[in-house]
Amino acid sequence: MCDGVASALARGRQALGSGQARDAALLAAAVVVVLVLPLLLSPFWVQTGVFALVAAIGAIGLNLLMGSAGVFWVAPSFFFAVGSYSYAVLAVPPAHLLGQDVAGVGLPTGVAALLGVLATGIVGLLLAPLASRLRTLGLAVASIGMIYVGQYVLDNATHLTGGTNGRTIPALNVLGYTFASSQSLWYLALTCLIATWLYAQNLLRSRPGRALQALRDNPLAAQAMGVNIPLEKAKVYIASGVISGVCGVMLALAFQTVQPAYFDFNLSVQYLAMTILGGLGSPTGAVAGAMIVTLVPSLVAQYGGFLPFVNTSGSLGSSGLTAQEVSQIVFGIAIIAFLRFIPGGLASIGPLLADRVQGLLERRARPSARGPAQAD
Repeated sequence: MCDGVASALARGRQALGSGQARDAALLAAAVVVVLVLPLLLSPFWVQTGVFALVAAIGAIGLNLLMGSAGVFWVAPSFFFAVGSYSYAVLAVPPAHLLGQDVAGVGLPTGVAALLGVLATGIVGLLLAPLASRLRTLGLAVASIGMIYVGQYVLDNATHLTGGTNGRTIPALNVLGYTFASSQSLWYLALTCLIATWLYAQNLLRSRPGRALQALRDNPLAAQAMGVNIPLEKAKVYIASGVISGVCGVMLALAFQTVQPAYFDFNLSVQYLAMTILGGLGSPTGAVAGAMIVTLVPSLVAQYGGFLPFVNTSGSLGSSGLTAQEVSQIVFGIAIIAFLRFIPGGLASIGPLLADRVQGLLERRARPSARGPAQAD
């Protein structure tokens, strides 16, 4: 009997340990839930859900760079700005707004969105040599500098960006259907997220993905095994740039405007929090981290009124912390705790719990080392 129990437990452990089966089951369950939610939620939560889905796309793109390739890139907001403003310039015709001429191409919005994504991928390719020449700290400092350079360009290149006033964004129209409502944007963002997740999962399981992981773990050993480090870094920058371009275009569609203030350093910090909390190197973890970082401030704002130290009124004269401030404190503590106790992030909690439960069941099923007393 014990042998049968042990055999069943072993089969269960093998099934639980299969990352592919687990991720597929999680994806299927999540898809069913998010397909139904827009029909049940209020407009506020539908809009919040759109931002959460879009954030998950960007978190996957950043996770490819930081978690899978070990590239310490801390400026995802720079890529998002390229995608958003490329779409704005390409989709909007020339106009005279607020006393200034603003350039535009006026392409069909579907074509403009595709070109905006490709433009972000090209920018990623152009930045790839930077990662080949700089190491972790130097690359981090350089990427932070790029955020401020980008902010300066967006504020002052008024002929293209509209300056601090920004630019309005036309709704995306594909084959005669216009994605104008929050519900339609929800399903569009969900489709893009599923495609991005599947791409990242397949990439990490392929030969290029294993080369990236070897590059992350030990660059010298990877080079000794024949990995072309500059080429692999260029590929992952292109992939991350394209995914970030999708996120940038979707952010523009969700906001319906683009302004330089959207793409500051604080946005990059939020995506770093998503990546660390979710788990470096895990696309599924990146999605989980994005959901938490995006939804927690809204949950605190809506349901945190019972907390004495939370100010949910929004008035400047009221005492207490705002929902955003509470969220920042929570995320800061969570990042420190995860780095100290759960370095694998949310993505590692499931396997860790499965191993603990499996070990407990195996110990209980194991026959006692001391048999029953023998009669004389």
